[in-house]
Amino acid sequence: MLPEFKRRCLAFLREQPIEAEPATERQELLFIIFIIAIFGTLVKSKFPARPLPFTSFLRWPPHDNPFS
Repeated sequence: MLPEFKRRCLAFLREQPIEAEPATERQELLFIIFIIAIFGTLVKSKFPARPLPFTSFLRWPPHDNPFS
């Protein structure tokens, strides 16, 4: 069963040439964004984020909360 199916699929693919369409501008931009995202993820895993010293007031609740 499976060899017959494989043979038919290969015969069909031989008859149908695969023609690639040229990439659109939107596809090119998405590809560039995808590559930047992968690169950013690799950099972030290599250098984990540390809080900047002047942004401690943005964290809530603060670490030195006297009511906790």
